[in-house]
Amino acid sequence: MTAAHYADWLARGRAHQQAGRIIDALLCYRQALQQDATGLDARFHAGEIAWRLGDPDGAITAWQAATGIAPDHVPSLHALADAFTATGRFDAAREVVGRVLERRPGEARAAPLSVLLKFVAGEPFDDGALADAVAHSASLPTSLVAAVLAQIATDARKRYPVASERLAEAAATIPVPPTGIDALRGIALALHGAGLHEASEAFAAQYARACAWLARLAMPLLWPRRTAGVELRIGVLARTDEHARVEVVASAARNKGGCALTVFDRGSPGGGAEASAQGAQAGPDDAEFSARAIAVRDLDVLIDVSGMRARNGVLLARRPARSLWAIRFEGVPVAAALYDRVFEAARGSQVLSDALDEALDDAERVSRAQPATVEDAATLAAWRDEA
Repeated sequence: MTAAHYADWLARGRAHQQAGRIIDALLCYRQALQQDATGLDARFHAGEIAWRLGDPDGAITAWQAATGIAPDHVPSLHALADAFTATGRFDAAREVVGRVLERRPGEARAAPLSVLLKFVAGEPFDDGALADAVAHSASLPTSLVAAVLAQIATDARKRYPVASERLAEAAATIPVPPTGIDALRGIALALHGAGLHEASEAFAAQYARACAWLARLAMPLLWPRRTAGVELRIGVLARTDEHARVEVVASAARNKGGCALTVFDRGSPGGGAEASAQGAQAGPDDAEFSARAIAVRDLDVLIDVSGMRARNGVLLARRPARSLWAIRFEGVPVAAALYDRVFEAARGSQVLSDALDEALDDAERVSRAQPATVEDAATLAAWRDEA
């Protein structure tokens, strides 16, 4: 009776899944596995549902269990390879694809993916082979496109024009889940490095829209009106290695007088901290926490000198300052839609200096027109305690 019960629950699960009732389907697959813990199809389809529900680790666990039961189960191997690739675990994906090709040499789905994964790992291929692999791939996750383009961008001889264009075309049609938004930033950077500036700008714009979409439901961060003080409060978003870029802003602020400058380190993951006397943390991988840590400063202007080198998109979309500016330096794309103003570093510092003059005048005018009250100070203190 156990085999019959397993088959019955499996059939019910498939019917629910095909009708789009994935929770009902998952419950049926779990019942099937209670009848037969080695049920291959139930495990495979349970992995599909976990993936659809946004649980990649659960999906991978299910497919690994399936390949443990049946090492030659190619659908599970394909699913594993795709999952590892989509989540950026390229070494694991390459190993699984190798297992498919051992069983089915030249397999149409695995062979082109193998070429792309080997290229990311540093194995050389010519432009034709790489472009052909892109053309024959059924689907490419944004993470892999970004990684291949990043590898192409390291080629000083620019030997991959056809592959670059095909990757840009493929990426333009890929649906991007919320967890894959940062891959758009990587693609924009890599395309810029490969010399495809128009395509890079298109992905930068898509990245800005995606970040704005993520931030759309969040509560406003800014204090409803500017808090007391005539000093112009300036923040700078910069990576640890961008001292010279920070100095561009710092020099302009020093020349003005009446400016208070705070630098927010947006360096490598785990190393971000606010470089200020008060030392509030602003970790680069937690956009909400970082945005609030910046917003408590009630900045008049937040200036980004990193562009798309840093993971600042969602943070900026939260609008943690009254005005958002960027300085575009040579070789670094900028998602212009995230800012109120973008300054070209190549045009010199005078335009930035003039803008700071205007901002300083505005800060002084607002400060005189709206003197702070005791209630304002108490409410702001409570807001900062919560932040």
